[in-house]
This record gives sequence, structure tokens and C-alpha cells, in this order.
Amino acid sequence: MYDMIDHYFHCVSRIRRNESQLDCEASQSIPVGITEHHVLENSAAAANCFTPANFYLVQKEITRATLYDIGEILESDVSTKYIVAARGGTKVFEVECDDEETLGNVSCSCLKFECEGIPCCHIMVVLITLGAAMPQCCVLNRWTLNAKSASSLETTDHVNSMKGTRFSELLMLAKPVFEEASCSIDEYMRWKEILEAELKGKRKREDIEGESSGIEDREWLRS
Repeated sequence: MYDMIDHYFHCVSRIRRNESQLDCEASQSIPVGITEHHVLENSAAAANCFTPANFYLVQKEITRATLYDIGEILESDVSTKYIVAARGGTKVFEVECDDEETLGNVSCSCLKFECEGIPCCHIMVVLITLGAAMPQCCVLNRWTLNAKSASSLETTDHVNSMKGTRFSELLMLAKPVFEEASCSIDEYMRWKEILEAELKGKRKREDIEGESSGIEDREWLRS
């Protein structure tokens, strides 16, 4: 059981270290553009916003956009529809835009953005045609560099996560020391006395805190 728990915390600690390293690399670098559509790639809502891994997926959609053309534009009082079709293909997709100037709301009938959170190549065709940058409506917060800082995770979850990390590190540091100490009666007794003293001090501090809390409660009731 001890080995299983030790292995679990070791794996969790490694995952968190790797995640922290990737976060650091992402925050200190900007992905390199690989297409000719620099306005779209280098916009504040694209290269400077997406994580490198997700920006790579966005670049794939920008590249795929070269295989499509806008066949027809349908305008109405409330929106503009772009009929997008693959070159040499028969299937068409409808990209709807509420406002060409602000690009406040852009959607496609393929529903790729709704399913995967990445704007599709059909939307990219329209953006390239308009010479527009990546609109904010095409960027989901969970795929961005600021996703963690802007997330609404409860404080208790964060505290428990940090507690688990510290416990894992202490466990890994203590294991080789205690394994060696268990081979010597003198070292075993020395560490046992140290730990027992720590536990005794911990209980004493808890008792003092409990008494202080009780006094404060009684004072509050009197008032």
C-alpha cells in the first residue's frame, strides 16, 4: 500500500512539474508564423493568445483554408452569410457573421468550433477574404495562455493541490533517509525520537490553539 501511494504521488508530482515547464515555455515565447496570412496569424487574439499547442491547430486550419473558396455572399439586415465550398467539391458550408466590421459573432454550419473549440478552415477563408485579424469570439478562454489565471477554480481545490505536491516531495525526500535508518538501531532510535518530539510539539500547539479559541468563544458569549 505504501509503495502504491508513493508511486501515485510521484506520478502526480511529475505531471505537475511537466505542466509547469510547459506553462513557463508558453509564457516566454511566441509561436512562429508558417503561412502567408500574417495578419491572421500574428493578431493579438492568435499568436499572442493561444497556447503553442493550440496555435498549431489554428495554423492547420489557416493552411486548409487555401483549399476552399467563397462561392456566394448573402446579405440581410441582421447578418451576412458566406457560402464556402471546397475547390472541385460539392459540399458547401455556411459561415454567418453578424457584423463585418466588429466580427462580434462568427459561426459555421460545420460546428467544428462548437465541438473542438478551434475555429474551422471555413471561418478562416472568410477572415482571409476580409483581411481581418482573429476575432475574440473565435478564441475560447480554456485554450489560451491566461486560462489558469482566469479560471474559476475554487480556492480549496488549489490548496489541496499544493498540499498534495508538498506531501509528495517530503515523502520522496524522507523515504531514502528512513530506509537507511531502518538498517541501524541507533539511526532508527534517533529518527524515532525526532519524529515523536515533532508530534508532541504539534499536539501541544493544537492544545494551546484550542484553549485560545475556547477563551475567545467565552468572551464573545459574555459580550
